[in-house]
Amino acid sequence: SDNKAQLVLSQAQGLLGFMSIVFNDQTKSDEVTKTMIGLLGDLADAFPNGEIRDYLRADWIQELIKYGRTGPRGSSIREHTRWAREMIKRASS
Repeated sequence: SDNKAQLVLSQAQGLLGFMSIVFNDQTKSDEVTKTMIGLLGDLADAFPNGEIRDYLRADWIQELIKYGRTGPRGSSIREHTRWAREMIKRASS
């Protein structure tokens, strides 16, 4: 499990770089946005000790979370965002 975590950690910059490109794509669907938010939460959850703290502080991630929080009440994107935000907060402190 530690080897898998290290492998993911070694690719975090590239993965998040790609996600930032997708974030800036005006044609992305809400499903893609929701999936990106979930993946950010998963990454933050996998590295709760600050290993990716600097990456998680990127402006585009804050914008993505802000966007997700403005989704319709009860929507799955809003639920994903609530959870991801907590994971990101924990991994960034």
